[in-house]
Amino acid sequence: MICCFKDKGNLDGEGVLGKCLVLTARHFQMMVVFCLALVFMTASPARAHKVYVFAWAEKGMVFTESSFSDKKVRGGSIKVLDDSGRVVVSGTTDNEGNFSFPVPADIQSGLEIRLDASMGHQAVWHISEKELHDGADPDSGPSPEVAAARKELAKGPGILKILAGIGIIFSLAGVSILIRKKRRKSHG
Repeated sequence: MICCFKDKGNLDGEGVLGKCLVLTARHFQMMVVFCLALVFMTASPARAHKVYVFAWAEKGMVFTESSFSDKKVRGGSIKVLDDSGRVVVSGTTDNEGNFSFPVPADIQSGLEIRLDASMGHQAVWHISEKELHDGADPDSGPSPEVAAARKELAKGPGILKILAGIGIIFSLAGVSILIRKKRRKSHG
């Protein structure tokens, strides 16, 4: 494949094509692979604005935290259902994405917390009956599962994710340098 650009300095019409950039099939394949890799590594629209709800029972209360991947859910609709599908509690999240309620006294099952954060953004969290009753004692702390989940959320990105991000940056810089060298070599 040859791409030619008309030389603006030569307007005498003598059939001179001007400067040409020669792209072989191999160059073209490399460009396509690079572009596809760039698209798949950088953009993930489904994940870019995902909504999350997290809930736990502690000291006779159920607490929820709701957020998008980049901000808190403000005014999101919360519905709490028992195992039979009956709504036992409903409400909205505050400006920090939080909602809490006392553990229903008559509950004999686990609970399903449903978040509707508008425009089709929905999330669900399940709390088992055991966790509800373990957290019902006002003197008890969070269950081991809740404590482990909190610890995991507080950690942030792991070293592998950080190193992968740095590797991608260096790879893109290397490809950029390679393209510049190829252009200089073909022009001079």
